Amino acid sequence: MSKRATTRKKEHDNGDFDKLISAPLQIPKEDIKKPKPGKKSRKRDKSS
Repeated sequence: MSKRATTRKKEHDNGDFDKLISAPLQIPKEDIKKPKPGKKSRKRDKSS
């Protein structure tokens, strides 16, 4: 019984970590992609 409980706890911990890691990774990637093209377009406008 105790072994099954520990394995279930590990699965829950891993699931939580995956959610916490996947969510923050996806958010910064989108934030990084958005500002980059905006800055490039602004630089092009200034240069032109």
